[in-house]
Amino acid sequence: MDIRKFYYLLVAVFVGLSVNAQQNSDTLRLMFVGDIMSHKPQLASAYDAVTKQYDYTENYKYLTPIFHKADFVFANLETTVGTKPYSGYPQFSAPIALVRAGKNAGITHFATANNHSCDKRKRGIIGTLNVLDSLQVAHFGTYRNLQEKQNNTPLLIQKNGFTLALLNYTYGTNGLPTPKPTVVNRIDKRLIKKDIEKAKTMHPDGIIVFLHWGNQYQNKASKQQKDLANGCTNKALLWLLVRIRTSYNRLVSG
Repeated sequence: MDIRKFYYLLVAVFVGLSVNAQQNSDTLRLMFVGDIMSHKPQLASAYDAVTKQYDYTENYKYLTPIFHKADFVFANLETTVGTKPYSGYPQFSAPIALVRAGKNAGITHFATANNHSCDKRKRGIIGTLNVLDSLQVAHFGTYRNLQEKQNNTPLLIQKNGFTLALLNYTYGTNGLPTPKPTVVNRIDKRLIKKDIEKAKTMHPDGIIVFLHWGNQYQNKASKQQKDLANGCTNKALLWLLVRIRTSYNRLVSG
């Protein structure tokens, strides 16, 4: 699906949600962004040698007024956070300031299952979740253990009379195994089907599946992606596929 069709799909979803909650005479505005990560030059530019602190506020300067027009802003957090030493490519770890600035800019939810989830192994996965919890930022896709995944899948959000169920999966973790007991949701048809069926029992107005997949710099979906997308669409009550590619700042629908 090309990017124009993606925008048309977004409009269709917004209209559908408005109809489902017609008695409330209200709407829900959703915004999707990605990928949030910090390369070595960004680490350097965010560091203040005088205060010896990091500040990423400037990175969100032009996005903040846009974010604040939405009820929810979802972002792919494609880096671990808070695990020193901080690093860029190929294994990322960013200061807490990156997420704090994102929250202050208006990001409300971070999807954390992607190919860089395991960059700093168990310490990075758990540390990232600890940071997000300490900043009171909602997240989904990675978990400290299986019980936490079961308790928080799907992530339900509510506003303006709407209830949405959020799910997040990644194609892989750059060859790094997921350290036990942590969980990084992988793209697995049986797992996704099971999670969607569980979400249905909660009767949300919409089920949104975030899939971290695709070939870098390719704007068109592969046959495998289309097949998976069709499978998800057939199973969900109302399904919006957000394709977050492994590129720096492009959002493409699958």
